[in-house]
Amino acid sequence: MELVLNCLNVTAIGLLSLILLSLFLYNPFKFVQGKEAPTVAGAWPILGHLPLLSASQSPHRIFGALADKYGPIFSIKLGVKKALVINNWEVAKECFTTNDVVVSSRPRLVAVELMGYDHALLVFAPYGPYWRQLRKIITSEILSSRRVEQLQHVFVSEVQTSIKELYNVWCSKKNESGYASVDLKQWFSHLTFNIVLRMVIGKRYFSATTVDDEKAQRCVKAVKEFMRLLGVFTVGDAIPYLRWFDFGGHEKAMKETAKELDENLGEWLEEHRQNRALEENVDGVKDFMDVMISLFDGKTIDGIDADTIIKSTVLAVIGGATDTTSTTLTWAICLILKNPPILKKVEEEFDIQVGKERCISEFDINKLIYFQAIVKETLRLYSPAPLSAPHEFTEDCTLSGYNVKKGTRLIMNLWKIHTDLNIWIDPLEFKPERFLTTHKDIDMRGHNFELLPFGCGRRICPGISFALQVIHLTLASVLHSFEILNPSTEPIDMTETFGITNTKTTPLDILIKPPKMEFLLNCLNLNLNTITITFISLILCLFLYRFSKSSRTREAPLVEGSWPILGHLKLLNGSQTPHKTLGALADKYGPLFTIKLGVKPALVLSNWEMAKELFTKNDIAVSSRPKLVATEVMSYNQAFVGLAPYGPYWRELRKIVTVEFLSNRRIDQLSHIRVSEIQTSIKELFNVCCNKKNESNYTLVDMTQWLAHLTFNMVVRMVVGKRYFGVIHVEGQDKAQRFMKNIREFMRLMGTFTVADGIPCLRWLDLGGYEKAMKATANEIDKLLSEWLDEHRQNQKVERERDFMDVMISTINGAQIEGFDADTICKATTLELILGGTDTTAVTLTWAISLLLQNPLVLEKAKEEIDMQIGKDGLISESDISKLVYLHAIVKETLRLYPPAPLSSPREFTENCILGDYYVKKGTRLIPNLWKIHRDPSVWSDPLKFKPERFLNTHKNIDVKGQNYELLPFGSGRRICAGMSLGLYMVHFTLANFLQSFDILSPTAAPIDMAEIFQFTNTKATTLEIL
Repeated sequence: MELVLNCLNVTAIGLLSLILLSLFLYNPFKFVQGKEAPTVAGAWPILGHLPLLSASQSPHRIFGALADKYGPIFSIKLGVKKALVINNWEVAKECFTTNDVVVSSRPRLVAVELMGYDHALLVFAPYGPYWRQLRKIITSEILSSRRVEQLQHVFVSEVQTSIKELYNVWCSKKNESGYASVDLKQWFSHLTFNIVLRMVIGKRYFSATTVDDEKAQRCVKAVKEFMRLLGVFTVGDAIPYLRWFDFGGHEKAMKETAKELDENLGEWLEEHRQNRALEENVDGVKDFMDVMISLFDGKTIDGIDADTIIKSTVLAVIGGATDTTSTTLTWAICLILKNPPILKKVEEEFDIQVGKERCISEFDINKLIYFQAIVKETLRLYSPAPLSAPHEFTEDCTLSGYNVKKGTRLIMNLWKIHTDLNIWIDPLEFKPERFLTTHKDIDMRGHNFELLPFGCGRRICPGISFALQVIHLTLASVLHSFEILNPSTEPIDMTETFGITNTKTTPLDILIKPPKMEFLLNCLNLNLNTITITFISLILCLFLYRFSKSSRTREAPLVEGSWPILGHLKLLNGSQTPHKTLGALADKYGPLFTIKLGVKPALVLSNWEMAKELFTKNDIAVSSRPKLVATEVMSYNQAFVGLAPYGPYWRELRKIVTVEFLSNRRIDQLSHIRVSEIQTSIKELFNVCCNKKNESNYTLVDMTQWLAHLTFNMVVRMVVGKRYFGVIHVEGQDKAQRFMKNIREFMRLMGTFTVADGIPCLRWLDLGGYEKAMKATANEIDKLLSEWLDEHRQNQKVERERDFMDVMISTINGAQIEGFDADTICKATTLELILGGTDTTAVTLTWAISLLLQNPLVLEKAKEEIDMQIGKDGLISESDISKLVYLHAIVKETLRLYPPAPLSSPREFTENCILGDYYVKKGTRLIPNLWKIHRDPSVWSDPLKFKPERFLNTHKNIDVKGQNYELLPFGSGRRICAGMSLGLYMVHFTLANFLQSFDILSPTAAPIDMAEIFQFTNTKATTLEIL
């Protein structure tokens, strides 16, 4: 019986076990009845596939080989943990679009727990409230484009300094053939460490003199050990219950490294807090740690205290930015050396786009298309993290038809995706050209799943922009500054060491030689004068800073590349016109940015919304003019109403000018002069045509000169009652030619920014002789103005038609306004009316005719409108102009594309104010870039094209009178051009009569030359000769 009972117990137990096993294997309540991804064969008990990954080959290559066997998606066992490996871009796309939230978390790893402040590191934090809040703060405050731009000078400075130090190494180590051997891998490591450390904590650890600094070496060693240990998959990660064994001693090493790093981070944090308390942020620019202290101090996020957040974030930025950047740079040089034709091709691109006479700058990178393709191809073949960072599924889901259970880890094999034969031709070969042809539309920012070096989805690397800027500038600077050679006939060793990043195993020893000694010396500015000036400038900046802390509000980004003392004057002296140079900078720095004109800060405004805010909320604060040498010397010490500082004098004179001289009533009273002058000039031009016509009845005419003479006659007759050009009532053409020559010189010099305007203390030097030329021009013009004034005073009792000067004499009548005597006011206002009425009008008409000749269909349509509304026989009167709707649109479109003053007239803030969330200090100059505002693609479709029709449909309600901030050719606010109505009358009436009276053609088949010369007005560089 006992035997039977024992047998029955065994049988019952066996049956029960079989039932339980069956229920386990076949669970009717499973979430889906679909299949799971294939599991790689050969898993060991307990260890799973860990032995497979301990082979000599890198894990991403092992997984790539397994993908060829098991397909684009398969699973492996990491100890007792299941992991899904993705090797295909289409599966990656499905994963990070359809299932992105599900796969946005990170697994808990021993390394991150011990060295990452228990998963407080942003990159390894689990998906949840803490990660979301910290990510938002870091992307908007720490790694935003604005913040990176503010600190751009740091990495530009570090790259330039490191290139200088590399040059010094070459000088001391060069051999007989002129080459020196350097370990570029170490050089890149030190450079990136300096860049990141300076931006994050304001320190620089490596230089030519401190390369053996013990503290620096310890810090770098700790960061490298941190990165190595992060890539270690411990037994505790795979088999948690065996963690206490600590096989290999990895956990012990992690704790030691964590302690070393925490000591450094704690020291930096304490130092920053002390400096903050003492207000010793001497350069006025906050580094990342300063920003984090101000954001987090005393706060907690999801239970994590401020110190932990700050230290973990600093560590994440340093670890993430140093190793990945130096690794990419190292692989890039290796690949270039392995492919000499590519090296030659990129050198040729540098020669064309940059030249050999100067150093490369960050502004050149956008032009280096082939070079950018090299960086893309490097990141394709050697992604810094070829298996990306591990993800973990937080819910059951379906991927590519396979069931994936919650808790499964995800491994993205970027290396396999980037070398997929279905996407990339010759995928293992280094071919940058592919990104200029077949793959030119593929970028690296997570939108094209065929190329994901920075990851994708919610967990994409937040430092992409910063990393690419550093990689591009550093690599370009090395290739542009030195010839590089492989020191051996053997191929470059491309052996990889797999950690959290995929580094080159051996040092990168190469030979370098500057291509041209004088070029590099010029680039590096290695002369005593520059060093002395820089030192004095730094001392001056430190002194001025003590008196400049009126607010803690952030200021508009400062353009990089400012020279000591000169500021950005060198930048504005290029071959390109200033408004185009500043427009290109707006594309990089945004609608508001700051430049230094010598020691004077200037705010450049390039957006209509900012203009609206400025000229509505802050108009009084920005209604003054800066005191410039040209306005002092040539405009009677700023007696011009357009250039006078905002104050009682300006208000009184502006009132007199607008009411007495430029009112609609006064303009109507003198309309007969405009009509007479245009009709007379048209007749004179007709006579020229009759005398000089060719066989086809066309005559070659210099329109630039004709328009200049016409507008001069028109304005001078209205202002002083004289006509100087033509065959009727000529006062003396020699005198007129001299005066016009002085007027042109006046406009040229008014557009000149002298060194004294930027650095007043150097005015006595008169560099370039500009002040001497200004005085000579002012003297010549004053003689003629005085002559006219005396003549008008003598003729006061003579019965004749009263012109503007007569009105001024009777209105001011010997009185003074704020210390300016009557003669000075009369002469200054007369000169200003002549200048404003002649040059700007002639310039606008020249551009209008040039644009019409470039666009024959528009010209034809304009002539058809004139024929329809007025006819071919009758003369056009000023009252007819309102009927010529298309002509009005042509003038508007001309003023949009070619405003007479594309940078408007300079203004100066007379009080501190806020503009677009930026703090603007009193004394800052304002440069409104009308050219950029008028070509804003968000406002104007096809902004660079001449399309008058836009003002008949989409923009029909926009006028040019300062109320629509998208179009401001005459300015806006209190300082809007007082002569706007007169100017528009003259332009419309002249253009309409000219188009009615003549058929016009370009004399050549070549396009009209639209080159500009920037002066006080933006004139056409060459004469406009037409038939």
